[in-house]
Amino acid sequence: MQKGEVTVLKRQILRRYGSLPQWAVTRLEQADTSQLEAWSEHIFDAQTIEELLRRESDRE
Repeated sequence: MQKGEVTVLKRQILRRYGSLPQWAVTRLEQADTSQLEAWSEHIFDAQTIEELLRRESDRE
């Protein structure tokens, strides 16, 4: 299931931001399910891929 979530999120990122840098691929592949779900919701608000994938602790 987690692989499927990563695949869908990669496709969403490509469509929204136009590219998927290697650092982002690594971050996605290392994330747990709850983090992937959070990113999939935040993609509607984040203006950049950096903003989307920054650490949760950075948002506070």
